Amino acid sequence: MRTPAHESTLPPILGVSEMAALLGLSKSGLYNAMKRPGWLYPPLPALDRAPRWSREEVLATLTAPRLSVARRRG
Repeated sequence: MRTPAHESTLPPILGVSEMAALLGLSKSGLYNAMKRPGWLYPPLPALDRAPRWSREEVLATLTAPRLSVARRRG
């Protein structure tokens, strides 16, 4: 896992490289994470084939409190 980039160094619209840097992933790690169920960061409407994200929306998701979901064992 890579060291995440500081949010102040990122542009307002994140491309694949910036999103991967923010999350501390490689580009291939980001693409793999996007394929998993439960991916929390929907991309902005497409301009071309490259996904893009709003920095503010991604940071809001990262800083949002998480609900703890406990599984019941039956």
